[in-house]
Amino acid sequence: VLLILAGITINLTIGQDGIIKRAQEAGETYKNVEANELADMKTFEASLIPGRVAKTVEGVQYVGDGMGNLIPVPVGFSYLEGTKSTGFVIKNDIDGNEFVWVPCTIDGGNGSIKYDRYAFYREGWEAAQILNNVNGEIITKDEETLIFKEEIVNEEQNSIKIYSGFYIGRYEAGIESQEQRNETSDASDDVVIQKDKNVYSYISFSDAKNISEKLYTKENNNVTSRLCSSYAWDTALKFIETQNMSYATNSIGGNYKETKFTYKDIKGQIQIKQENVVTIVPTGQTKSMNNIYDMGGNVWEWLTENVSKNSKMYCSHRGGNAYDSATSHPAGFRYCSSDQAYRGNGFRVTLFL
Repeated sequence: VLLILAGITINLTIGQDGIIKRAQEAGETYKNVEANELADMKTFEASLIPGRVAKTVEGVQYVGDGMGNLIPVPVGFSYLEGTKSTGFVIKNDIDGNEFVWVPCTIDGGNGSIKYDRYAFYREGWEAAQILNNVNGEIITKDEETLIFKEEIVNEEQNSIKIYSGFYIGRYEAGIESQEQRNETSDASDDVVIQKDKNVYSYISFSDAKNISEKLYTKENNNVTSRLCSSYAWDTALKFIETQNMSYATNSIGGNYKETKFTYKDIKGQIQIKQENVVTIVPTGQTKSMNNIYDMGGNVWEWLTENVSKNSKMYCSHRGGNAYDSATSHPAGFRYCSSDQAYRGNGFRVTLFL
C-alpha cells in the first residue's frame, strides 16, 4: 500500500500533469503575460511621444503622433511634424520629399472617413456637380454634360483595408530647377515634393502618371507611389474639412486670381501677389490645410479619373488655378482637358503602403 501511495505521490508531483509541470507552465504563462504587458506599455508610451517608433513590421514602422495614435510609416521615411487629426507629416530620409497621412477606411465605420469619391456642390457654382449613386458616375452640367468615372484600384483598396489610410503629397509636384517650365519643356525633370520649388507645370496627364508611378516602388522603398486618384483627392478633401469646414467648395486662402497674399519667390525674395493678378507661385506659399498645401488654386492637378464629353474621352483635373476664382473653381470642382501639357496644369503624388 505504501509503495502504491508513493507512486501516486511521485506521479502527482513530477508526472505529465504533475504539480511541478503545472507550476512550470504557470511560470511561463506569467512571464508571457508580463512580457505582453510590458510591450503594451512601451507601445502606449510611444504613441504619446511624437516620432517615437513603437515597432517595425515588414518594412512598416508604427510611429507615435503624441496624441495616443500610432501611424504606419514606411521604413526609409521619418516623422516630421503634426498629428493624426491635424496632418501627420513624414519626410523621405534620402530625397527629402514630404507627405501627409490621410486617415480613412474602406467602409467608413466607427465615424471614420470612407475612402470614396464625393461630389461637392455649392449654391452659385457655374456648373452643378451631381452624384449618380446607381453606377458610380459623377455628372456635371453647364453648357455641356461631363461624366466622370473611376474604379477603385485593388492595390489601393487592400492597402486601405490593412493600414486605414494613405499618404498624399504635402505639396504640388515641383522641380529643382530655378527656371520655370515652359511649352518646350519635356518630362525629364526629376520630381520633388518640397516647399519653395517651381511647380511641375506644362506636363501632360500621361507624363504625370508615368512620373508618379516611377518615384517609389514597394520593392525599393516599402511604399508604392501613384498619381492622385479621385478617391484619394476627394477623401483628402473630406479629411481637410474636419478642420476647415467647406474648404472643398470655397477654397479661400489658395492662390486664385482675386487673392492677395505675401509669398517668397524662387530666389527667396518676398513678393506681394496682388488682387486680379495671375501668378503661379512656388510650392507651399499659401495657407496650409491639415498640413497640405495648394489643393485649391495655383495650378489644376491631373487625376486618374476618366471623363466623357460628347462621346469623347478626356482627362480629369481638379482644384482650379491662378487664373480662376476660389468660389467658382475650388478644390472640389471637377473639370477636364485633353491629354496635353498646359501652363496651368500640374499634379500630386500619393503613397500606398
